[in-house]
Amino acid sequence: MESELQCVSVSGDPTDIDGLLKCWGLEILSGVFKEHQIDLDSLQILDQESIRELIPQIGLRLKLWNKLEAFRKPLIVLKGIENADVCASGSSYSSSPSPTSSFNSLSDVSVDSSFDLGQIEDQIVEEVVVSAGTTSNPKPSCSFEQFEPSAKKVCLVDSITDLQEVLENSPKGKYVLAFYKKNGVLNRETRQKLVDVIIEHELKADLTKSIPTARLDSLAVVVQRMFPTENKDCYFAIVNEQGKKSGRGKLFTKYYNLRRRFTSIGLINKKAKSTATVPDSNKEIGEENSEIIKWLENNVSPWTSVINHWTETFHTRRNLLTEIDICTYLKKFPALLNVDGFELLENDFSRLHPGTELKLYSELESVTRALVEHLKDTKDKKIRSYLDELKNQENSDKRSRTLFCILPYVIPTTTIRTKQGQWRPSRLEVKESFVLHVTDIGKLQHVVEARQDRLSKWKETLQPFIVIVGTEIEDPLDIYVRVETQLYKVCSFLKAVDICFKVFFALNARYPIECNQVWLFIQYMFYEIECPSDKKSVGLSTLINDLRNLRAKLKLKPT
Repeated sequence: MESELQCVSVSGDPTDIDGLLKCWGLEILSGVFKEHQIDLDSLQILDQESIRELIPQIGLRLKLWNKLEAFRKPLIVLKGIENADVCASGSSYSSSPSPTSSFNSLSDVSVDSSFDLGQIEDQIVEEVVVSAGTTSNPKPSCSFEQFEPSAKKVCLVDSITDLQEVLENSPKGKYVLAFYKKNGVLNRETRQKLVDVIIEHELKADLTKSIPTARLDSLAVVVQRMFPTENKDCYFAIVNEQGKKSGRGKLFTKYYNLRRRFTSIGLINKKAKSTATVPDSNKEIGEENSEIIKWLENNVSPWTSVINHWTETFHTRRNLLTEIDICTYLKKFPALLNVDGFELLENDFSRLHPGTELKLYSELESVTRALVEHLKDTKDKKIRSYLDELKNQENSDKRSRTLFCILPYVIPTTTIRTKQGQWRPSRLEVKESFVLHVTDIGKLQHVVEARQDRLSKWKETLQPFIVIVGTEIEDPLDIYVRVETQLYKVCSFLKAVDICFKVFFALNARYPIECNQVWLFIQYMFYEIECPSDKKSVGLSTLINDLRNLRAKLKLKPT
């Protein structure tokens, strides 16, 4: 231990990284450290992920990490900070070394040791598990909903003050705080560091402790409160997938992966499934005169009467949609098959989400500018070509069409899992399920049948989508929104997006399975509608959060 201390530049020069590496017998790494400008300060926050990127050789990587662990511990002692339990009563670090203190067990390792539990090498994991077993016995099967108190008291992160303290006592945490203070937002790297610190702190006293979903949700709320530009759902959310509730988010993923790793080596038994529930939305039920419904079933004019009766029967028709499919619903009310039938669906959307009817138009420019700024450094050739079109495009409808054509290439694709297997749609499949381009309207039915055949293999059905007809997608002859067999012709591409989006809500339709995340992006970024049943991927939640922050930073948010 003393020899390690002697390796620190006694002259006080904090940049003598070469001397330290030479003392460690790792002078071969001097060139790599110089290239990446790593000095003694950087060394204090160097983690496993960074080391992997720097050093491809496993042997060198393990040697460096072993030296770093020994190097960091005496520095803490030199500063007069000794490892101690952070208890609920608020006791702080002892200024003098305790004769019984030890760094050999996981429960005694301070967060300052920067243990990256989720990313350490298997060999190191095994060493940690053996030592941890000397202080606490492995527990039997642990449920997500069961909170098992640990033998040692650890200050729970229940407020901004608690989280601030935990972060300030961790090298990674200090980096996160400094980054946020300088930039006003977090990025992918700092979000991961933040999650690492939080989960490691939660498990500090008991590696096998089960963290309930309610606890993860509480932690996500604290994160959002401390970092206002962050989105809670990025860290934890409960989603309903095929009738089953499951957790999502960075905190959940980190914790789940840790448990899976420790389960694989026998430290803990297999965990029980989460029983978290999300309350269902209340259905609006109203009773209208059945005679008006019969009138709508048999009349398509005068149009003003149709609209009035349609408005009067809103609650009855909403209830009806839970009993029959969309195709039957369209046939039941022939006014929907009128060329202006989409106006009735717009009417229903206005009743469901009042005040959001013009959001697409009012938010268009701010979202466009924020997205262009977000993608300015992309190296993706397809995205770059769309960005060039945006910059040089003056026609508003062509500009909006280019913007929405970018989305399938920007929004992360998710894997679709069904009982039939799993499928990850290509970018082209995502785009065609969002906007289908055909050169002639006569070819549409053939393309639709091919899509229906492909979806049937996954027990899925065709949902509403946009159709552009013309030789070139940039210069369309006609634009439609297709709902079942009905084609609603519209005057512009932006109107098609608006109508298609409102149709999903008005008819209780689902977003097409391939481009589900694209429509969720539109829902959150433009219309600002949030639903309990939404299944946003972590990548999409992060993108939405980053764009909202960027828009606010550039003062683009409309008033």
